[in-house]
Amino acid sequence: MHFNDNNPGATEESRPRRQISAAITGANGFLGRHLVERLRGEGEEPHALVGDTRDIATFSPEFDVLFHLAAALPDRFASDPDSGFRANVAGVINALEACRRNAARMVFLSTSGVYASSPRPVRETDPIDLINAYTQSKFAGEALCRTYGEIYGVPVVILRVFNVYGPGQTAGVVPYVLNCLAEASEAVITSPGSARDFIHVDDVVATVIAAAETETPFGVFNV
Repeated sequence: MHFNDNNPGATEESRPRRQISAAITGANGFLGRHLVERLRGEGEEPHALVGDTRDIATFSPEFDVLFHLAAALPDRFASDPDSGFRANVAGVINALEACRRNAARMVFLSTSGVYASSPRPVRETDPIDLINAYTQSKFAGEALCRTYGEIYGVPVVILRVFNVYGPGQTAGVVPYVLNCLAEASEAVITSPGSARDFIHVDDVVATVIAAAETETPFGVFNV
């Protein structure tokens, strides 16, 4: 993973590229583990920030780009919505402050759950419908990213990720159905009439890395 320099006269072939230093929150999670593995496979050693993101000390390493993957998931909101909301919102504030301090770019993973229900694939311009505390917290994080971009010049790419699946996943409908098949047991699907988009974790990781390499000062993209 590299950043191009800002020499407008250089061609893609001749333009020098410098290695960047990356940091990852949620590095021990399903997606985080895959991202760390991909970056290490490319010869990099990212900072794995595995502490509590509500503590600014977690962001003490210096970096050029921050992949902010850590978040309280929907299950936590079901049992303790206050704690979940604080973790997601305070975590984003600390991540943005760390990026401001380091003059770094941030890639923020949001959720496709912010959209209203639609009979067709949704677009980034489609209506927002925050149906629970989890989606409210993620959209609040998006708003903070936009504010830090406009006021402090922190470059942020927001990725609204749909249903990710892949090796090492322990929760979700795909591993559930595969486990039922492996055990020759009945699979109970609670919403058989629903339609969902699924994306392999390797494709998400490739998109996350591409988002770090773009020169876009701010953007929101569906994945």
